[in-house]
Amino acid sequence: MLEIVDAASDSGRLALFRELIRQYQAWLPAELRVPDVEREIERLTERYREGALLLGLVGPRAIGCVVLHRIDRTTAELKRLYVVPDARGTGAGRALTEAAVALARDRGYERVVLDTHREKLGAAYALYRSVGFVECDAYGEAEYACPTFLELALK
Repeated sequence: MLEIVDAASDSGRLALFRELIRQYQAWLPAELRVPDVEREIERLTERYREGALLLGLVGPRAIGCVVLHRIDRTTAELKRLYVVPDARGTGAGRALTEAAVALARDRGYERVVLDTHREKLGAAYALYRSVGFVECDAYGEAEYACPTFLELALK
């Protein structure tokens, strides 16, 4: 059974979250990787203090993660969705995405945005579309070339 928790306030869970971000980085095609990911990992709780670091657990095992990041008072951003390869197809990615969207709704945001690469991250793109995200104009800078920007209206 998948349990989704905010890892920010628990050092053990935060360590698991950080390891998943490293795995995610290694899994991504080189041109989509986060520049200086170790710096981001060190600053997770500081950078995303107004958001959430959601961790998917099956028993003690971390199988996925996602970041909910506050852009402004009306907009939250979904970032770094990752599910370990042997847990893909189990619904964990959908559950993490839906948990982040529900949290954004609970916090009063009007929309959730994200960027992905439609061709190179096709499964993620399909998941986001199935949850209700639609393509939109760029809402900011992406860390890689040719991003696809998506949004989900919450109100």
